[in-house]
Amino acid sequence: MEKETLKQKNSSLSVIMIGVNLLLLLIFLNITPNSENEQFESIIFISFAFVVLMGLYAFSYHGKAYRAGKWIFGIALVIFLIFMGLIWYAAQLGKAFQH
Repeated sequence: MEKETLKQKNSSLSVIMIGVNLLLLLIFLNITPNSENEQFESIIFISFAFVVLMGLYAFSYHGKAYRAGKWIFGIALVIFLIFMGLIWYAAQLGKAFQH
């Protein structure tokens, strides 16, 4: 019983640490003036960091109580992959219309 309480406390701390890490990353990437391209790279980097941190959280805790973390990770991963696919598609269209 005490072990489960400790696990829930650690889970809450992990969620807080994920939020703090993303906030610090957001501050770090926006502390200097950015051009449009640098801002776009920052968005990609932050979304990648969110997916990685959520994946680490989702696979660190097991049990029915932590199923929401796995769902959030899955949804974030699908959105990130779609986003990256659209970026790749736009880059390929840009190459096609270079001349």
